[in-house]
Amino acid sequence: MAAAPGPGRLLPRAAERRTAGTGRIPVRLDRRAAGARLDAGCQEAGCRIAGRREGKPQPGGVPRSFTLREKRLP
Repeated sequence: MAAAPGPGRLLPRAAERRTAGTGRIPVRLDRRAAGARLDAGCQEAGCRIAGRREGKPQPGGVPRSFTLREKRLP
């Protein structure tokens, strides 16, 4: 039996539904830069890389890198 979808799949789906409800066509998600597994999952879900932000300052923490992913909604 396959495991239920985790937050990595549920949160983007919820963002897509919310964005589609506003009439906007693309949805953009910033995610911490990660590895091949996350990139493959995003590509499988129909997202493309729209940009990167290296070393973004974080309140009370160390700077982090982010990847901006975009998906065109039906």
